Amino acid sequence: MSPKEFFFKPAVLHGFGLLGCALTLADSILTFFYYISATSFFSVTLITIYKVFLSLMGIIVEIQKPPVLLDLVINNFRVFETYLGRAFLYLFIGSLVFVYVSWWSIIIGSIILGISALHFFAISSGAAAVQQEKIDIAQRELDKKKKQQEPSGDSKKNHFHHKMQHVQLFKNI
Repeated sequence: MSPKEFFFKPAVLHGFGLLGCALTLADSILTFFYYISATSFFSVTLITIYKVFLSLMGIIVEIQKPPVLLDLVINNFRVFETYLGRAFLYLFIGSLVFVYVSWWSIIIGSIILGISALHFFAISSGAAAVQQEKIDIAQRELDKKKKQQEPSGDSKKNHFHHKMQHVQLFKNI
């Protein structure tokens, strides 16, 4: 197995994504307690909350669980459903890590930017994981459309009454 085949496997890409989000959470905690007394409380808190929120969304999307939170994230942030969206997420999180510079933020930020680059390389090389993801997304969309088109008992009844109203309208003309 070549390194390209290994690094572009879905499990490896998801694993690196989880690693990046976990490191961002660790950086958020370290940065918050380190800079809380030295700088503005508001700015440190705001950046920390932002990094924690994005990291938790990244973790939910990468592990695909719990279903309720996954649906909430995917329905509101469809971009995170794809490798490209997650690559931009890691790029953004990696740049946020560099806001308050320390030795650990340089290491963690570099790792996260590397994970983003790995995702971009997987996309640009047309890795099997990316192709499979496109198929999975298309299948989910198709299943969702089928589920929406299946009329339930009440909607069949309403549809019938609606058609009957049209028929009666034409009879009156």
